[in-house]
Amino acid sequence: MAPSAREQAQLNLTAARQALAGAQAEQRVAAHGLSEARAALARADGGGEASEGLWTLRSPIAGRVIAVHRDSAGPVGAGQALMELGDTTRLEAIVDLLSGDAARVPPGAAVTLQAGSGLPALPGRVTRVEPVAFTKVSALGIEEQRVNVHVEPAAPWPDRLPLGEGYRVEARIVTLAQTDALLVPNAALVRTPTGWQVFVVDGDGRARARALTLGPRGNEQAVATDGLRAGERVVLYPGNGVREGQRVRER
Repeated sequence: MAPSAREQAQLNLTAARQALAGAQAEQRVAAHGLSEARAALARADGGGEASEGLWTLRSPIAGRVIAVHRDSAGPVGAGQALMELGDTTRLEAIVDLLSGDAARVPPGAAVTLQAGSGLPALPGRVTRVEPVAFTKVSALGIEEQRVNVHVEPAAPWPDRLPLGEGYRVEARIVTLAQTDALLVPNAALVRTPTGWQVFVVDGDGRARARALTLGPRGNEQAVATDGLRAGERVVLYPGNGVREGQRVRER
């Protein structure tokens, strides 16, 4: 035969031997993986053997099936999720707050969770404020920076309150608590060049402007530290139509 043909045949023989060696190595790796899988399944089944190709998989926790990722028979790969299990009696609530509001929430703050109208409120506490914010588009199309706040109920969920994974709850978080605080509605506050004032209704039924000093403010009320006395009546939503000494009538 020609020398070139002989050299090509030798190269083909060498390549075939290398391919055979590679295939034998892959076979040994697959056999080792099969042995490991059988050993793991034997431990999970309490040392039992497979019955008709089926293995018994035992749940690592006591709970409920909250999601099924594979609902029909067939081969599965290593690490493939089949289902999700969860203990619905040990849920936590995750509340997304504006980053400016989340910065004022201290760990351990008291929280009241409301699951819906007519359902009892649940007390809880803040366990963690995540250090990373994310962007969320509001219903008005505005991009907002929000932070997830983790809330743990102070007691297990009652049986009459069947909450589950992904349910919606409303949370009221206490960021500041002050005893014997004198509160004034935000609707009564009027901004002036020198500060804040309200219109107080005197004994003759007339509006009298009164400057006051404010402390912490909430969404509906503010703390009046000076300028008001407990029990005084103030005008709500005075606008620009109320003047000093004007007679007012209660509605």
